[in-house]
Amino acid sequence: MKPLLLLLWACGLCGCGAAQARAEEPPQLLGSAEYLSVARSLASCGHALEASLFYEAALSAGADPVVVLKELSLAEIHAGRLRDARRRLDQLLTLRPMDEDLRQLRTTLDGLLRPGRSELSGQDP
Repeated sequence: MKPLLLLLWACGLCGCGAAQARAEEPPQLLGSAEYLSVARSLASCGHALEASLFYEAALSAGADPVVVLKELSLAEIHAGRLRDARRRLDQLLTLRPMDEDLRQLRTTLDGLLRPGRSELSGQDP
């Protein structure tokens, strides 16, 4: 019985040391292309909320904002985050002010988010 306890105690000490060594290493970060790839994969599977987090990471990692903001705003629309999508479209319109499709999408979102309209039901109260 005692040798078994001693063995478990020794294994526990080794495990703690390995965990401490791993905790001190900096985390491995992905590049913008990898974040964008993961975001697109998640979005294609219907996981729009999770995809939006990876799109934001791709932006932070230096990906092309025009490409990412367009895809991010669509993912946020699919996730039901209409106010966030409108904010992203505003950012995108500062980069591409003459894009008529973006302006129409922004106008549509404004109509959906007007005061007195329920976002979830899509109907006026």
